[in-house]
Amino acid sequence: TILRIRNEFRADILPVNLVFPLIRSIVPRVYFRDPKVVVTPRKPGMGIQARILESIDNWIVRRIGLKQTFKRIIQDACLFGTGIGKAGYDSEYGFTENPEVQRATSEEEMRMYEIGLWEPEEDYNALEYNELIIPGLPWYMRVHPRDIVVPFGTDSIRNCKGWIAHRVPRQIDDVMEDEKYESYRKKLKPTHTRQNVYEDPGITTKNSGLSPDYVILWEIYDTKTRRIKVYAEGNEEEWLRNDPDPNQLGGVPFDGLVFNEDGEYFWGISDVQYLEPQQLEMNEIRTQFQKLRKDALVKFLIKRGAFGDEDKDKLMRGEADTFVECNLDNL
Repeated sequence: TILRIRNEFRADILPVNLVFPLIRSIVPRVYFRDPKVVVTPRKPGMGIQARILESIDNWIVRRIGLKQTFKRIIQDACLFGTGIGKAGYDSEYGFTENPEVQRATSEEEMRMYEIGLWEPEEDYNALEYNELIIPGLPWYMRVHPRDIVVPFGTDSIRNCKGWIAHRVPRQIDDVMEDEKYESYRKKLKPTHTRQNVYEDPGITTKNSGLSPDYVILWEIYDTKTRRIKVYAEGNEEEWLRNDPDPNQLGGVPFDGLVFNEDGEYFWGISDVQYLEPQQLEMNEIRTQFQKLRKDALVKFLIKRGAFGDEDKDKLMRGEADTFVECNLDNL
């Protein structure tokens, strides 16, 4: 088995980077360099309230890292043809209105933590680790296109035919502790490790023995019933979760960014796919030029001992008016 290791390239090819200069030129022209929210009052006398709301919204925009998320989605649109963004509230793995369900922390504790008045206890055990997702606040994150499935006939996010599914790898221990899922979650068995969670053995090769166990969850957002349904790979017969989803009040919580749309399919056409033949051709030209340059170097075939070290240095310096003399008796 040949393992692909990230950022390690073949030594016999001299690559030319055409892809990332293109992306670096596109991203600054598309994303919001300093995204801000402007609130305009629609009723007289509401100017102060509008400024307060505007200040709160802009704090949330900065706190949830909206700028960085936009940049990553644009990069996905260039590389894969389609960029996916997902909106949510309170929890990364699906909001629940049940107050008895354990969360990472309460809203009051989080506010106190922000101003340095609260520290987690020594036995604190968080179930979620994304610092950009805060209990009690909305969030917006980038989702890799490979983790999204739409039904046949879907040509846009706003026209998905009944549902949209999100593939979510999650550590098995966190799934067993998360009370938003059904009680049978404690019987789940891990199906993946960090090494093969994306079916790519090159993700980690040096510390694969230390990888924690993962289970693949599928979050299905049903637009017909406005419910969120979750099942685990290896146990498709039962729903880990089948609850009303308040996040679907305005539609599915996903957005798609496509630069080159395909009129018949949801997935866009990748710029890099069309750039790939040029990239391979430039790599081949540069590699051939490197080999020809090495072959064109002047080479000498001499008898051992004919030239001394000083004579060899004169030749290596390449001085045109230098004559190298040697003792013919040594030939």
